[in-house]
Order: sequence, then structure tokens, then C-alpha cells
Amino acid sequence: MTTEGIEAVFLETHNWGKAAKFFQALGFDLEFSTDHSSGQFRRGDGPYVFVAEVPEDRETGIQVVLKVTDPDADLGPAVE
Repeated sequence: MTTEGIEAVFLETHNWGKAAKFFQALGFDLEFSTDHSSGQFRRGDGPYVFVAEVPEDRETGIQVVLKVTDPDADLGPAVE
């Protein structure tokens, strides 16, 4: 199986406002925001970054989404 690169990055934060300002300072445009402290950023035609605020008592996480050439191909064992 081959990929066409990174399609998206999903990022969790404890402070939506600071994260939004950070990505905008890097040149990302806010494509849309939700009513619950999250939104999607993009810079040019590159991968998008979706940022979501989670409660302080929850550990933050990150997920990278790869764009595959054949979504029906056998992916083999899951990677964790």
C-alpha cells in the first residue's frame, strides 16, 4: 500500500484560544470553528489541522491521518 502523504492532523489542547492564535501566527487560516472550542485550520492546499479543546483533567492527544491511494487495500495489522 502507498500513501499520498498526510491528509490531516487532529490535535487536542487544554486552551483553544491559545492554540488558535498559535496556528494563525504560523500562517494557518481558520476555515471554520465550532460552538464548542474547536476548529479547522489550513495553510494553502496542504493538510488541515483540526484542534479541539479537552477538559484539564483529560490528557491531550494527537492523531495523524494518511491519505491512501486505495482505501480498500488490506492495511495489515493496526499500528498503535
